[in-house]
Amino acid sequence: FNPSKKNTFFWLFSFVMATLYQIWWDVFMDWELLVFEGKKIRLRKTRIYSVDWIYWAILIINVILRFCWTLSFLPPHYLNRAGVLSDQFEGELSHILNPMIASAERVRRT
Repeated sequence: FNPSKKNTFFWLFSFVMATLYQIWWDVFMDWELLVFEGKKIRLRKTRIYSVDWIYWAILIINVILRFCWTLSFLPPHYLNRAGVLSDQFEGELSHILNPMIASAERVRRT
């Protein structure tokens, strides 16, 4: 892993595609929340709550938290060009960010 190259097209494309596939799997396979009716995608008819906005909010939150969770795959340190071990995030950010991401992932899974 080379953080100076993480902005390359392949790295970003892989990151986005893997996350979008996970979101698709959540929505269509695990939850079976959306269904195709002809060319339209809509919420399934059998639902616990009668208000639609709850389900759309859950979908949006799932997308945001999925992308946040994949940030936890970044290693905390990397070897820079000078051969010195450097922090991925400046200062104490990783000590704050990692527990927040883990907590958000627990919320997303419930």
